[in-house]
Amino acid sequence: MPFCNVTPSEASRLLSTAAGREEAEGAAVADHAVLLAENVMRRYVEGRSAECGPTGAGDSPASSPSPSWFDAAKADAARAVREFPYPSLFLHPLPADMREHPEAPPPSTGAAVGCAVGEPPGGGYREMLLLDGAAPALATVLQGECGLAVVSPRSGSAGPQRVYLLSPDATSCTIVACRVGLHPRLRRRLTAAAGGLAGSGDGALVWRCCETFTAAMGHFDGARGVAEALCEMLWEAALPAWFHAVLRGADDDDDGAAAEGDAVGAATALVERLRRLAQTTATGAVASADPGAPLLVAEWFVVGGVRSRAHTPPILAAVLGALFAAEEPAGGGAATAPPRRGRCVLRPSFRLSEVLGGGRAEEAGAAPVRLAHRLREDGVCFWSLITVLRHWAGGCAGELYACPASWGLVVDVGGGGCWPATVQPGTRHYPLAALRHALVGSGFRWTCPLEREGELRVRREAAAARATAYFGLRPTPAAEGACDVSLAAYVALCLRRRASAPLPVLVRRGAWEKLEGLGALDDVPDGVFLLSSTTPHCEPPDFAAVGRQRLRFMAEFGVADVFAEDAVGILA
Repeated sequence: MPFCNVTPSEASRLLSTAAGREEAEGAAVADHAVLLAENVMRRYVEGRSAECGPTGAGDSPASSPSPSWFDAAKADAARAVREFPYPSLFLHPLPADMREHPEAPPPSTGAAVGCAVGEPPGGGYREMLLLDGAAPALATVLQGECGLAVVSPRSGSAGPQRVYLLSPDATSCTIVACRVGLHPRLRRRLTAAAGGLAGSGDGALVWRCCETFTAAMGHFDGARGVAEALCEMLWEAALPAWFHAVLRGADDDDDGAAAEGDAVGAATALVERLRRLAQTTATGAVASADPGAPLLVAEWFVVGGVRSRAHTPPILAAVLGALFAAEEPAGGGAATAPPRRGRCVLRPSFRLSEVLGGGRAEEAGAAPVRLAHRLREDGVCFWSLITVLRHWAGGCAGELYACPASWGLVVDVGGGGCWPATVQPGTRHYPLAALRHALVGSGFRWTCPLEREGELRVRREAAAARATAYFGLRPTPAAEGACDVSLAAYVALCLRRRASAPLPVLVRRGAWEKLEGLGALDDVPDGVFLLSSTTPHCEPPDFAAVGRQRLRFMAEFGVADVFAEDAVGILA
């Protein structure tokens, strides 16, 4: 089964629904996926209740004044205004003492708001955070982008590290995130043993591995290329980045070259060392010493995609179809083809040479590494789960429009928490903002190197000095203006910057047509900009402001002003 918390029959029903259907019929797939998510959330709540014990009646999910699924369904059937979404653990979380992950969201910029189009219904409803887009510890993934964030402890650091991955502005789009770390069972065993390993090399390794996490996130605005992008999120970004971060060690001055030099050999030794430590720290339980137990877990989040049959179904169907695709062929072990070439995103095992490159000689005799996959129960909120119904002043009288309860998703890469969030209007000062907005609609764009790409030639400034100044980039000497960057070097750069500077972003070469004779954009009504939206009735309040910024940039600069011919893009 693809996810450890999804039953084979649930996955089979979803796949049979998707089989042979046209993209336009993807609404049936989305409906089945919502029912599947409900079952997953129900089992999770029951499990947490059994593990944590009963809570106070006022905090019990069953007694919460939050609306039930059936209340929402009745409102839909009656075509009544519904200012609340169907219940989900993303928007209606468990009581604090039952939550699995710490409640440590990034500090908000403005007052948090309820659902994006109305007031929250009270109870346990989680309000959408309005975040500062320029916050140093916040990596932003925009429409059509796929990005990566990394957390790994530095020597002598204390307390959890906070790095967040945010994607805003999703209405008909779907946001998918994948977070990689040690499997919880292995992590608990190693953490329990860490006290006896204090001061040793094994103790430092355990601490570093337990506190290292990576997360990749994609903001999908079309169905084309989704399956390939989801494969890349795990197998070309988040998973190899985890090994690069751990192998980099605690030396913050390391440039990542050591990890790149013999990554497969070093990773093979790391895996064997962790297996040995897990076996020696097990307390006699046979299962604890099982070498076939998962070493890592990939947690998957799926948020966004308002229930609109006009635009959302093809995207959601592509995402769900890729995540629930058939597993690797029977026969055991890892498939011989690299993961990115196969249909299955959620493969249960892999060889290090497939993920980190190199030959099989470095891992001769080593067993495949096991990887579990989990659909995060509090990180699924799409279609009916995220939709509210309300009137629109610009629409037809009496008509109800599907609107999102949240415009985005933010994930705490180290802590594991997730929240509904968006960017506070007026704070969209993330790196190369205008350029990235101008590239929306030109296909999926990775904002980091991928493992298979090796070293990429990049520039640290724009081709024209005036574009460099416009972006706020620091001018560099000619000899330092270009550099080569790989995924391992990008991970090292992420860890060096931490919260002291904006997290790095690679904007790859794209194309746009320079606009001539644009005129005074301030005189153009906001409603004109909404005409370009698939969901004009529920866009963020600064949608028109972002559109004006995009057009001003396209009128001021051409592609040759921004991208040098000898580089794949700009690394900021």
